[in-house]
Amino acid sequence: MSLKLPPALTRLSHRVVRMTASPGVFLGIAFAAGVAISVLELFCTGQVYLPTLMYVWGEPGLRTRALGLLVLYVGMFTLPIVALTLLAYAGTSSQSMVASARRHTASVKLAMGLLFLALTGYLLVVG
Repeated sequence: MSLKLPPALTRLSHRVVRMTASPGVFLGIAFAAGVAISVLELFCTGQVYLPTLMYVWGEPGLRTRALGLLVLYVGMFTLPIVALTLLAYAGTSSQSMVASARRHTASVKLAMGLLFLALTGYLLVVG
């Protein structure tokens, strides 16, 4: 006894894979998946993002800088994703990326800690 799909369903699944493997369809599916994931992530990131935007918009001195701050935020948020995508496009294997991440984890965490300390100091001085 063997478990497998009936030939008609196997042909249908192969047809679906061939149809979605074309660049245009794949791009559309990737875009739809990105929109869906963004909406779901909004429940997580929106808890910080929306109040911050409302605060910046409510401060007259910051309102003129709000667009620049928003572009900076989005840019810094997406920079690692863009960098990894470019590395993968250039042919870097996922195994070498993981090995590099493991090698540099401590130094990255130290650098982030120092950055957050500097930002805390800045906020204490300015605020």
